[in-house]
Amino acid sequence: MLYEGDDDGMSRDPSNNNVVQEFNLAYLCLNAVLHKDKRTAPILRRCPKLQCLMIANIEADSDFYKWPSEKSVDLNMFFQLCPLLQYIECNSWGTSRKQQEQWMERARRQKNQQQQEEKNYNKGLRELITREAAGYGSNEIIPTIQQHTSTLEILSLGEGVSTMTRQTANPSDWTQLERITQSLPQLHTFSCKYLQFGGRVLVGFLEKCPRLTELTLWCMLELPDDMLLVLNQLPHLTKLDLGIATTSSRPALPSETSWCWFFNQNNTLRHLCLRWGHFVTDSVVDAIGSIEHLEELQLVHTAKWATTMDTLRRLTHLKRLELWTVNAPLDSVLKDLYWLQDIQLIGCSEVSCHSLRELVDHPNGMLSKLRIQRCGSIQPRTLKYIENKLASRQQEQQRL
Repeated sequence: MLYEGDDDGMSRDPSNNNVVQEFNLAYLCLNAVLHKDKRTAPILRRCPKLQCLMIANIEADSDFYKWPSEKSVDLNMFFQLCPLLQYIECNSWGTSRKQQEQWMERARRQKNQQQQEEKNYNKGLRELITREAAGYGSNEIIPTIQQHTSTLEILSLGEGVSTMTRQTANPSDWTQLERITQSLPQLHTFSCKYLQFGGRVLVGFLEKCPRLTELTLWCMLELPDDMLLVLNQLPHLTKLDLGIATTSSRPALPSETSWCWFFNQNNTLRHLCLRWGHFVTDSVVDAIGSIEHLEELQLVHTAKWATTMDTLRRLTHLKRLELWTVNAPLDSVLKDLYWLQDIQLIGCSEVSCHSLRELVDHPNGMLSKLRIQRCGSIQPRTLKYIENKLASRQQEQQRL
């Protein structure tokens, strides 16, 4: 988004060349890499009432050298020019249309309430979604978190492409997260992907987030045993996505006993995803089966060592099941899971056409979506039969 005009990309008020014309914008999306002083600042200076800002959210297949850096991203400057900002997404791997629509609707709703005095606005950052860039990391991001600990509701941090390719710069020191002494009483969603720091830092940070309901941790180094103890003490946690991305053949993970204890003790989780690192054994799978109200289960390259999936029959509230590279026999289990609505199987060797047909033909079946890739000897005609069966079921439901 640029304005026709002089070298700074902005048009001037013809009545006074020294006065910058202001726009009553509440939402602004700039999906481009702009120099923060030459381009971004002149634009934001015209939008002092801005509440939602999406900037430099480039698609994942873009060339890395076009990605943001310290020359394009400056959280401190954003707040200086737009003090009413509540939602910021910058240097992200693209933005979902659903999220854009949500933010636009919030901006419209709040803009319609501008009859209030400006002092009555709910000031403070509520959502921060950002990734590192070259020269833009923990030193620039953590101070913003510290300034808004009382209002932050959603925090998403991650490593960006430009930081993965840099060779001379030192990595960000994310251990500073431990130095945030204030509690984050409103934070309900925290996502951390690929950042380089140990599990102790995460433990210290999560202890300050008592209202957390959704947690995504894709760790690069380790996941200590006491992390599970901290997670079990979060009374509102309903969604957990854990992944260990490491080149080590023996990543630092909790013991089998710790995993079993955690899942047997938990009665709040509704959505569980475990990614990478083959640590889900038969005992762990059995413990997962004790999570009474689990609605979604994803085992992504984690259960290769499991020899049975019989415990899935106990998860009668389960609506969605996703399994990647599971070698345990699935035929005898799948045909009984008629309450599932969505199934995704990828690289699972022990599944047959017969069990899938039995599942979709179940008289009480609720399945509406099925995705099968590289699984056993599933024949194309079986997939076509299932597709037609699910389409017919959907039409019947629409008529009712």
